[in-house]
Amino acid sequence: MTFFIIIFFTSCVLFTDCIEYIYPITYLCNGLQLYMHQKNDKMTVSKLCANEHVSVVAPWYNPAYVRFVPDKNAISFIDSGRIRIQNFAKRSARSLELSKPLQHIRSAEWINNTTMIINAIHKNQYGIFFIDSDGNILQEIVDNRYDLLFPQYYEKNTYYICRKIKENKQTYTIECKTENGDRELISFQDKVLSFLRMVNNEMGFFLSCNEKENDDEIIFTVNKLYCMNNIWISQSLFNFCIPIIFLDPESEYSFFEGMLPLLPKYDNNYINYIDIQKKENKYIFLYKLYDIKTKKVLKVNKEMRKFFITRIGD
Repeated sequence: MTFFIIIFFTSCVLFTDCIEYIYPITYLCNGLQLYMHQKNDKMTVSKLCANEHVSVVAPWYNPAYVRFVPDKNAISFIDSGRIRIQNFAKRSARSLELSKPLQHIRSAEWINNTTMIINAIHKNQYGIFFIDSDGNILQEIVDNRYDLLFPQYYEKNTYYICRKIKENKQTYTIECKTENGDRELISFQDKVLSFLRMVNNEMGFFLSCNEKENDDEIIFTVNKLYCMNNIWISQSLFNFCIPIIFLDPESEYSFFEGMLPLLPKYDNNYINYIDIQKKENKYIFLYKLYDIKTKKVLKVNKEMRKFFITRIGD
């Protein structure tokens, strides 16, 4: 059950009485920041200019998983199960017509200005697909037995989490496909792995949690993955808590993008993250910063709050 809660992508369900959120996506090359704004049944992408939010996506879209094209002249997003590309010089986004039918597109990341790596279902299993900006599938990594999830591409190497089920037991492995073949890096039998992010070909991060959590919250562990003497090692860094109510699409607290706004963010030697605690029937967002070198949790000042989620009305 924990696996399905984590990967669930609320692509069409929002309720009119949900809490309003605004959170940063990324920075433009000229210093302007892109924001995601969730209000009632609508998602908007805007840039902050002269203290005003200016929309960059037409209002008839409900965008999720927004990513910059590397040349910064456009963004891509997922809307109603389709990948769309919004050039900043044009009013409306262009939809990609994929050359093969894929369902439940979970992610779409740019490798360069013309190629994306996406994670989607084909023939009942999650696979990894490389597509060009016209929707043509250039390469695919699939396994008819297992789900291949959370792909990352770095300098000709493709990293991903493989979910294997045998005799009702789940095993999660992090694997790498190179020009010289495939390699299993690490394996877990008692943990659910998710949201792999590779910094380079020697280091990355991923989340883990217990398969059997309580009914109210999930305790995630942020893990560092690194290679030493050609041996891959995982190291637990810290834990944070997300109440289930923030991931339940029928809850007024839920995020349209599921876990995405709540993911810890790596920035050089720091990881900023949110730990949500319930106190006196209220949910408190604790903003924290983890120093990877000193292994200490630092205080977040008001200036740094702009990197985190804001609940409108707080």
